[in-house]
Amino acid sequence: MLNFPTLPNVSPTVSFDSDLIAIAGSSSISNKKGELLLYTDGVAVWNKKNKIIPTNGLLFGDNEMAQPTIIIPKPGDDSIFYIITVKSFLDVGPPDIPIPVINPGLYYTVIDVSKNDGTVVIKNQTLLPFEVGKISAVHHKDGESIWFTTSGREKETDKFLSFYSFKIDKSGIIKTPVVSKKLRYEGDFNGTLKFSPDGKKLASSNLEKELVFFDFDNETGIVSNKQNLIKSSVFFDQPSVYGLEFSNDSKLLYTTSFNKNTNTETLFQYELDNLHPTERIKKIHTKNQNGYTSLQLSHNSKIYKTQTRPNNKSGDYLDVINAPDKIGLDANFKTKVISIKDKSGTGLPNFIQSYFRTRILNEQSCVNQLIDFKIDTYSKITAAIWDFGDGNTSNNILPQYAYSSPGNYNVKVTITINSRQITTFKDIVIHPNPTLLKNQKLIQCDVNNDGVDYFNLYNINHKISQPGSDLTYHFYETKADAEKDTNRITTPESYQNKTNPQLIFTRAINKNDCYSIETFSIESSFVNIPAINPMIVCEDSDGIINNNIGLFNIKAKKDEIRKLLSLPSSSSLDLFPTLKDAQTTTNKLDDSINTTSTKIWLRVDNSIGCGGINFIDLIVNSTPQINLQNEYTLCIDPKKYTPIILSANSMNDKFEWKNANNNIISTNRLFTLNRVGKFSLTVYKTENGIECSNSKSFMVVNPKKPIIKNLEINTENSLNNFINIEVEGTSSYEYSIDGKNYFGNNTNYTFNNVSPGIKTIYVRDINNCEPSIQKEVSIIGFPKFLTPNNDGENDVWIIYGANNNFFKTIDITIFNRFGKILHKMNNNNAELGWEGTYNGKTLPSDGYWYRAKLIDYKDKVIEKTGNISLIRK
Repeated sequence: MLNFPTLPNVSPTVSFDSDLIAIAGSSSISNKKGELLLYTDGVAVWNKKNKIIPTNGLLFGDNEMAQPTIIIPKPGDDSIFYIITVKSFLDVGPPDIPIPVINPGLYYTVIDVSKNDGTVVIKNQTLLPFEVGKISAVHHKDGESIWFTTSGREKETDKFLSFYSFKIDKSGIIKTPVVSKKLRYEGDFNGTLKFSPDGKKLASSNLEKELVFFDFDNETGIVSNKQNLIKSSVFFDQPSVYGLEFSNDSKLLYTTSFNKNTNTETLFQYELDNLHPTERIKKIHTKNQNGYTSLQLSHNSKIYKTQTRPNNKSGDYLDVINAPDKIGLDANFKTKVISIKDKSGTGLPNFIQSYFRTRILNEQSCVNQLIDFKIDTYSKITAAIWDFGDGNTSNNILPQYAYSSPGNYNVKVTITINSRQITTFKDIVIHPNPTLLKNQKLIQCDVNNDGVDYFNLYNINHKISQPGSDLTYHFYETKADAEKDTNRITTPESYQNKTNPQLIFTRAINKNDCYSIETFSIESSFVNIPAINPMIVCEDSDGIINNNIGLFNIKAKKDEIRKLLSLPSSSSLDLFPTLKDAQTTTNKLDDSINTTSTKIWLRVDNSIGCGGINFIDLIVNSTPQINLQNEYTLCIDPKKYTPIILSANSMNDKFEWKNANNNIISTNRLFTLNRVGKFSLTVYKTENGIECSNSKSFMVVNPKKPIIKNLEINTENSLNNFINIEVEGTSSYEYSIDGKNYFGNNTNYTFNNVSPGIKTIYVRDINNCEPSIQKEVSIIGFPKFLTPNNDGENDVWIIYGANNNFFKTIDITIFNRFGKILHKMNNNNAELGWEGTYNGKTLPSDGYWYRAKLIDYKDKVIEKTGNISLIRK
């Protein structure tokens, strides 16, 4: 038995006077002074003297289940208590033992503790006559009445369980329950059913079945909105969930799950407001464990957990979650905290959950800051006694109080609700306020000596606070605004002073949201810095030509200025894009910048503040101009034409003409083109004391050749073979088929009466500038006769133009008047012709016939038959 003292941070004491050895669940209750009155396992009941109260038989509860019973006081009566018992299964004793049959159901027994330290008034009265399992209780919204809820199945065929909520008020149990059905709840009668302390949620563990929680209306008793929780953070792991408990603030749920395959138990935490199923679950602790363990919240806001040993034997200790309202490992779970000598098993007492709701809501504050102390509890508070932990107290129910020193304070409050006193504690952390230095000032450089400038008020940070303070600052023009946090200066990074000097108020806030208020002054002072030489770069210094942007080496310029002004290392030197930026020390320039010609600002700071501001001109020299084309055309024979002379821009100072090998071939401004190739021009120009250059490459090429656009050869009329040619080019052209005589002056020409055979067509530019082209063609001709007399004329019959270059298939057959084949020609011998013989023998003068089939490379077919006259003289 555990006794919880009404003292802060004191562990409960253990007594072993109880005669109850609970197999699983139990319940107990104390009087208003915290003194034990009754305890039961759902079968027997003991009084405060650890004596069994005579009941003339057993109470109807399943003491092997996790929640066989709960004890509930009658509202408004300190003597009457209801013992609600849960019977999940039919009990039938052995035939030889006369034990009465106990039917499943929900029962209640009434005990009057004013008589003999406990007398049974009513025993085992039926509330529900069917299978039920698990039970939990919580206060009604009115703060006096109490709900108790169980789950049950009216018919054995019912797949889903319903919830039955009974109300106990000053008149007793209202025996008609509020029934919540159609929740598709597949629960188990074993496991744990728990209300959240605020009475708004109801959670249920069901061993191998689903782990769920619901919404609960503590005014109507209705259970609704079923929500499933995954039982493990390991994918596909489906352990049995037994123990279950809410944190004191009702926001977190804890479960103990047991994996039979690995004999491991895991303590899980669920953030119920986090709707992501895998993000809301966090593993708190895992250990080798044999069997189920239970969880129970206590009035000290801690959650206690049982242990088991091999063969489901009870363990020797209780574990504890010290801060169950904290997320993850911050919940501070500890093992083996309370020694209970082999009494730690699968069950802990079942209580009215709202008894553990009472808590101080405040957690932390700051020195000298008024705290509005608040309490959350289940009923109206009629009185309160506060002890703030520093020797000061208050009798106000919701007092205001401020601590004068930082530290941890254990606050105690004893409240009175329903004529009952409840004491609770809370450790309150009081954080120190920031420490700020007095009489600090920001000195700004006055560029035009008018006393008005821009200030970056944030620059006071390193002057007014200690290094590493990590403070947030707000600024005000009056003390009243700083104290009320009204009318903040909206642009502290670029504030323009109104008087010189001017007093500014700052409210500095640390990471604990504690603040201090202090003043500092801002002052504009004229400091002269000598003129700084401009920075000059070439336009192509950024690697891009003609964008008017240059690359400036800011770091090198800073080093030059520091040396010029003989600045010590203790003085800072920075460059800024604008005067305002320099005054407010914002937007410092990097070590190098790309920019057009502009003006930047130098700022020097020393130990007392601004040591001077002045401007520096950044100048981007213009790009030396080159006016050349990308390509020039040079005729095949340039000597016949007026030379092409390129001229570099005379505004430049030097010139370098280079060939493709990057060798300089001329340094003159003028350059004559006399050959094709790749060339480049680099020009140089001195401006603002530095020499800049520019380069451009160009090509010199011959004109393009004309191309044959269309070529038509017509041999259908053997009396007039003609060739029509059409070219594409940029000039007018002449045409020839003998390479000597040229005709035409256009882009097309037709040759008529072309004799058969292989011909070459020549095309040349009429201006003799472009390269000439030529094309070989075939003109097919079929001779009428042959005279094989070795005079060199018509000695062989041959088809003119039948050439392998033009025809992929040549098939020629010669035969006599009787159809006898005398000679065949193909691609291999067509150019040899027929000499008027058959098998090497001379044939006589006569008429002969031929059949020819020619297929060119475009699959055009020429078929021809005719006669041949063989004439011998």
